[in-house]
Amino acid sequence: MNGWTREKIFHNGDLYFARLERDLDRATDTIEVEAYIFNLDPIGFRILNRLKSAAKRGVIVRVLIDGIGSLGYAQDLVRELKENNIQAKIYHPLPWHLNRRNHRKICVIDQSIAFLGGMNITSCHLRCYSGKQAWRDTAVRVVGSSAKILTDAFDRIWEHRIITHPVQELRRRKLVNQRLIKLNDTWKRRKQYQEEIIRRIARAKQRVWITTPYFVPQFSLISALRNSANRSIDVRILLPRKNDVWFMKWINQAFYSLLLAAGIKIFEYLPTTLHAKILIIDDWMTVGSSNRNSRSWLHDLEVDLVITHARSKALLSGQFIRDLEDSQEVKPSHWQKRSWLTSLLERVLLFIKYWV
Repeated sequence: MNGWTREKIFHNGDLYFARLERDLDRATDTIEVEAYIFNLDPIGFRILNRLKSAAKRGVIVRVLIDGIGSLGYAQDLVRELKENNIQAKIYHPLPWHLNRRNHRKICVIDQSIAFLGGMNITSCHLRCYSGKQAWRDTAVRVVGSSAKILTDAFDRIWEHRIITHPVQELRRRKLVNQRLIKLNDTWKRRKQYQEEIIRRIARAKQRVWITTPYFVPQFSLISALRNSANRSIDVRILLPRKNDVWFMKWINQAFYSLLLAAGIKIFEYLPTTLHAKILIIDDWMTVGSSNRNSRSWLHDLEVDLVITHARSKALLSGQFIRDLEDSQEVKPSHWQKRSWLTSLLERVLLFIKYWV
């Protein structure tokens, strides 16, 4: 298989959730939902009601939510799901495995339709609830037989079969078609995916465009980006001016000087919170849950999807350009004039980069 049978990009949470609800209503066999945040708010109740209806129709519904992402209401949600004949679990409830979270946002329907990206099940993504303050995010819906890979990945987490030791991992069966779906649920896959990104950046011929809300890069990524910029590759990084994690602004900015000195262009998105996770390297593009930070690289479960359709790639590239039009470029001359207090705060916060 060279790609997905169908593929649709969403930059609008209202349209994304409307399509998700429609497919949930049409499910006939199975539904798997994996959510970092499953909020008990208007969109959360809309999805919850669809899941209940599907279970009443005889569809096997399983929901896995993260113990920290949904902290405060996870137990209530699981209780309600189970009362409605829906299988539900909390991934690493507190106080266990505090630093290992499930950051994936996935819904697989009938093992053939998959939704994934940066959108949690929470109303901040929808304009109908949040108005102009709705977050700027990206997700994708795909149709194809490779969607079953996500069901298999769900099963491993559901059954607590996370393999982190490389020797143990060699004994596991291999999943097919990892070219389309990038998982990091084993030590080997995590390492392979990271090395692939670095390799692709090192071999880029035209552009490396990154959109991420949390930018806490490993040294290997910084080095690859700087080397590409030194080769006159168009390297641009789009970050939020408004961040949902209050201290992330200063941690992101701690890397600006290194990047700007190499000719890398940095832009800060202005209208609202930017939460999209997109990687564009020449004609190779991914959408998913992975940030360019320590959590995604070292700790959390993530999943990214490789975009295969020409129209989807054009939409991603076009949206990146439109986002830049709503952003302010960080100029080296202006950045050097920032206050000493800001510079000190950036350096102090770098001490916690391993955990963010």
